[in-house]
Amino acid sequence: MTPAITACGGGDDAQAEAASVPASAAPQDSLETSPRRIRLLSQEEIAALTYMREEEKLAHDVYVALYSVWGANVFSQIAQSETTHTEAILALLIKYGIADPAAGSYYIEKLTLQLAGHAWKEFAA
Repeated sequence: MTPAITACGGGDDAQAEAASVPASAAPQDSLETSPRRIRLLSQEEIAALTYMREEEKLAHDVYVALYSVWGANVFSQIAQSETTHTEAILALLIKYGIADPAAGSYYIEKLTLQLAGHAWKEFAA
């Protein structure tokens, strides 16, 4: 399954989200009233989420830089939208326990997880 989230799609987020989720996959109850099980993500889904986090952070930084150079309010408004996008992706990374690639310690966390995985394989063998 591929995540239904797209980076920097623009437009009405509610309409885009509704359109990207098949009716058969939509929950019967609202998120607030129905406890949901968190399932494990595939490597493809994890890669997509980490890519989106990096892309949204980059887009934010670009619009902040454009605003600082030209001072056009539109760049500030887009940067604010990118902040909303990157925070939404960050919430998913936290929910699924995925290291944040936009955090300074991402590579250390990634290497630690790889080392732990190799150690576990040796231990289990």
